[in-house]
Amino acid sequence: KTPAESLLAKVKGLIEENKALQKGLQEAKRGQLKQQLQELKPENLGGVSLLIASLPISQDELKEAAELLALDNRFQAFLITTTEGQISPLILRINEQLVSKGLHAAELLKKVAAIVEGSAGGRPNLAQGVM
Repeated sequence: KTPAESLLAKVKGLIEENKALQKGLQEAKRGQLKQQLQELKPENLGGVSLLIASLPISQDELKEAAELLALDNRFQAFLITTTEGQISPLILRINEQLVSKGLHAAELLKKVAAIVEGSAGGRPNLAQGVM
């Protein structure tokens, strides 16, 4: 091989290795996030299993946390935010049972956000906002 071909092959190899390392890092972070979420305990508020938590994770990880918590049957509702960054996003999710009883996540989160001079919107079962 010519030196240019060798260099190109080496660069391609490094790029593939980097991709594999990035994937491994993402999987490790997801595993750590799952473990962190498993340690959270619901509160009982008027017969509703509720989680309210401020998590030391990035905004992207907060969205992933919401997806994971939505699959966790321990919580009928959860309100989560992050302690990272200058803007504090809020995610409120309520299960279909609570929606059928007349609760509306977007309306509830708008009230919470108004208290902290933030804003919110969304659907009956899932709302997002910022404070």
